[in-house]
Formats: sequence, C-alpha cells, structure tokens
Amino acid sequence: MNSSKHNIIIFIIVLCCLTLSLMGICFGESLVSLPEFPSGNSYFYGILKPVMAEHERIKTAKEAVEQSREQIRISFGARYPTLDLTLEAGREDEIDKEDPEHYNNIILKLNQLLWDFGKTDASIERARRDLIDKELNLAKVTQKFILDAALAYQKLHRAYMVLQFSLDSEENIRRQTGLEEIRVAEGSGYTTDVLQSKSQLASAISRRLKNEGDFRMAESEYIEIFGTLPENITAMFPLNPERCVPIPEDIKPVLQAAMEKNLDLRLARNRMAMAEIDLKSEKNNALFPDINLTLETSASDNYNSVFGSTRDYKAMVAMTKNLNLGFTEKNKIKAATHNLLREKYQVADQEKTIEKATRMAWHRLKTSQATTETLTEQARLTAGFLELARKERALGNRSLMDILSGETSLINARADSYAAKIDISLAMFSLMETTGVLSLELFNIQ
Repeated sequence: MNSSKHNIIIFIIVLCCLTLSLMGICFGESLVSLPEFPSGNSYFYGILKPVMAEHERIKTAKEAVEQSREQIRISFGARYPTLDLTLEAGREDEIDKEDPEHYNNIILKLNQLLWDFGKTDASIERARRDLIDKELNLAKVTQKFILDAALAYQKLHRAYMVLQFSLDSEENIRRQTGLEEIRVAEGSGYTTDVLQSKSQLASAISRRLKNEGDFRMAESEYIEIFGTLPENITAMFPLNPERCVPIPEDIKPVLQAAMEKNLDLRLARNRMAMAEIDLKSEKNNALFPDINLTLETSASDNYNSVFGSTRDYKAMVAMTKNLNLGFTEKNKIKAATHNLLREKYQVADQEKTIEKATRMAWHRLKTSQATTETLTEQARLTAGFLELARKERALGNRSLMDILSGETSLINARADSYAAKIDISLAMFSLMETTGVLSLELFNIQ
C-alpha cells in the first residue's frame, strides 16, 4: 500500500515537472514581449461624447456663454431710444371750490442718445470681450474634462493590466510552492526552498493587494467622469495619442504652440484687453458728457389746477454731466490703471507658468519613453536569464528558487514596463492639454 502511494507521488512529481518545463518554455517566450492591443480611441470617443453632452461641469460653462451673449444684446440697447409713458388720473380738491375736479394726464417722452464720446462703444466692446472670456473658459473646461477622462480611462486600463500581472505572478508562485512541498514530503526537495518560496508568495500577495487598491482607486476616478464602470473592462483597449497628434521631436515648436494656444494664457491676455477697455471707459466717464435728444408730448384734462384740456409738445437737445464733488473720478481712473497693470503682470507670470508646465510635460514624456525602453530591456534580459536558468535546472545546476525568482522578476518587469508604456500616453495627453490642441474629435480620426 505504501509502495503504491509512493509510486503515485513520484508519478505526480514527474508529471508536474514535465508540465512546468513545457509551460515554462512557452511561458518564457510569451513574457518577452508586452501585450499588444488595437487602439481604443474610437471606443473612447463613443463613450465620452454623450457624457460630455450631459455633464454638469460643461453645462455650467455653456450657460455662462449664453448669459454673455444676452449681455451683448443688452449693451447694444444703449444705442436705441427709450420711451417713457406716464398715466395719471384722480380727483383734485381746492379750498375755494365745493366739488372736487376729476383730472387725468398722459405724458410720452422719447429719449435718444446722440453722442457719449465712445462710452457706449466701450460698453459693447467690453461685453464682447466678456463673451470671448466665457467661450475661452468653456474651451478650457471642455479640454480639462477630456484630459481627466483620458487619464481616468488609461489609469483604469493600466491598473487592470498590472493587477492581472500580479495575479499571474501569485498563481505561478503558489503552483511551484505546492510542487516543492511535494518534493520535500518525498525527501527529494529542500525545506529552505519551501520557506523561500512562501516568502516570495507573501511578497507577491502584498504586491497584488496594493495593485487591487490602485485598481479600486482607478475605478473611482473613472466613475467620477463616466458615471458608471464599463460593462466589459477587457474591451477597454488603451488609447493611442500618436493617432491624435504626432509625438514631437523637439521642444521648441511645443513651447511656441503653448505660447499661442494655451487657454489659460489666452484667458489672461483677453482679461488684460478687458482691463484696457475699463480704463478707457473710466476716462470717458470722467471727462465727457452725454448728449441726448428728447421729444415729449403730454395731454391733460383739469390737471394741476388748470381747467379744461391742454396739449403740450417739447423737443430739445440736452448735454448732461454728473460730477462728484469729492472728485472720485480721478480715483476711478487710478483704480482702473492699477487693474490694468495687475492684468499685465498676470499675463507675464502666466507665460512663465505655462512655459514651466510645458517643459515639465515634455520632460515627463521623454522620461516615460526612456523608462519604458529601459524596463522593456530589463524584461528581455530577465527572460534571457530565465531561459538559461531552466537549461541549467535540467542539468541540476539550478535550484527551484532560481527559476521561481526569475519567473517572478520577469512578470514584475513586464508589469512595470507596461505601466511605463501607459505613462507615455498620460504624459502625451497632458502635453496636448498644455499646448491647447486636445479635443474630442482627435479621438475620432480613423
């Protein structure tokens, strides 16, 4: 009975060794290269477009644009005449009369601004600049939303893939640890190998738990943008920014594009232009009067102690100028001047900030590219070591722990290499946002 059990265990060990040997060859070859996927750009475009149409962040910016459009129409109203209508009716008692008199009075007054020395034009131009400000802000909010969506999408895909690598590593260690325990039970293995493999298993479990936590956090970021998790995460192929725009080879055109198209910088420049208009408007208000044409007609019966019906007509041109005796007009001009200087300083500071952000995004991109190449080379070298170690293992010159350590290192190297590859796309999308070229339609390019 014991002999039969002994033979069965030996058979299982031999079978497992043969299986692991065959699997190891295929396993090692498959681990040399990273997984390849088709571009997920079209899928991303399809799921993000309806989200953008309904998201509150973008709707808020759109409503601000529509509000500014109405403000332009309001500012144009200063060029049109105003009509004042007054209707009065009542009874008037006089001391020397016994019966009160009924009276009524109708007044129509038409007032037309003839000239205000550019005040109305400045108001209209200010409203137009405000519309530009709101439109630029809408573009900025939209672009930032697309960036957040792309980052959330890529991070979820990366977290899922890295988690799969962790699960593969953990399963591989469990399988080989179980095999070594069988060998120890039969007296052909080493207890130290079992302890070492269990130590590696604990390390793999710790890595897997960390990656599970990263995956849950990536899910939360994804839900914030898209509202729900994807039905089939395996259908989430990674985004390919190179299909949107080519990766630049030199930083100079990137900096130039950022200085011309960055939305934060364009907003700052537009607000400086608004401050210039405000200063001009304050000077006009302080120095020049308003010239108005007034046409007035009235019809009354028994009004203002005048018995009978009367009709009055009046036409006049009036020049009006309000002057504060505290001479606060000069303070308003000084305040507008300081505001203009403040906006100019902000533009200069924003240019430096954008240049720094562009350089940092550029260097992150280049660092991610170099890191990916290094980690890919590390995975290739680890795969080469593993292949030689397996041959030496067959000759009895390598322990199981050498093979196990090599396979674990290779899986981890592949995970790090793939994560770094996704980091390239994250850096590229950030660079696209900084240079002001990121848009949803770029993901729809076939």
